[in-house]
Amino acid sequence: MNSQHSIVLAKEIRQARGIAEQSKVILWASNIEPEKHRLTGAVGDPQLPRRIEQTLRKMLLSHPDWHLVVRYHPSEFVEFEPARNVYLSSRDENLHALIHSSDLVVVLTSTVGLEAHLAGKSVICVDMSVFTADTPLSKMGIGTGVTRLEQLEPLIEQLLAKEDLTAAAKHSTPSACAAVSGIILTHLGKMPP
Repeated sequence: MNSQHSIVLAKEIRQARGIAEQSKVILWASNIEPEKHRLTGAVGDPQLPRRIEQTLRKMLLSHPDWHLVVRYHPSEFVEFEPARNVYLSSRDENLHALIHSSDLVVVLTSTVGLEAHLAGKSVICVDMSVFTADTPLSKMGIGTGVTRLEQLEPLIEQLLAKEDLTAAAKHSTPSACAAVSGIILTHLGKMPP
């Protein structure tokens, strides 16, 4: 995840998009939200990923040094709308390098959040999905959770204002790993250590 190759590619990704080194890059790793959870029957909001994207796009208007990279889930078929400081990450773009090129990653329940955390990036989990209970990334210590879209901008401002974004993320790696191990062991019918 933290390979030298990915880090070199990350710099190339920013340069190819014309993003200055001091500018901030937010990666939105989208995923599908169904109308209904197929196991629990919980009602979902299929437009939630689009609402999150629109909220993030709107923030750029008051933060000209922020850039948004949108990475749609491979199962999503969304018409990307080009805009100033908004970029589409294609499915064949190196995900690890993309994560390294970002200052902060926003997810619903995507495993991209875990990958970003392991790469030392700050992660925001939008805990509004029907799958949040199945993949409670914020409860695992992988990221900071929000339960309303209005909470995104102040939290992003706070996280991007930190001098060293990776320091805060690295401190919770042991608790995240322990939480993931505990969930796996529970599903296997064993008690966590």
